Amino acid sequence: MHGEQNQDVFPLALLQSGQEGQIVEVLGSDVRVHQLAEVGLRKGCAIRMIRPGLPCVLAIDGRRLSVRLHQDVDVLVGSLVSTKAS
Repeated sequence: MHGEQNQDVFPLALLQSGQEGQIVEVLGSDVRVHQLAEVGLRKGCAIRMIRPGLPCVLAIDGRRLSVRLHQDVDVLVGSLVSTKAS
């Protein structure tokens, strides 16, 4: 029985190289949000920042994705909590 926990939410651009997170929300016009979803950047996805900047390089679903986010889009990320037992 797991409830949702409060987590810090911050813009994708604040992730440092090697940091991981989970997309909490993608905000923007329907067109932009849809475009990002088509390439795999959608709510619930686990991501890892490979290289911050413009464009940034992310690891999503075992592949690398170069993304240039526009000012009219906000990708909000939360901490990725691992549930794997060591």
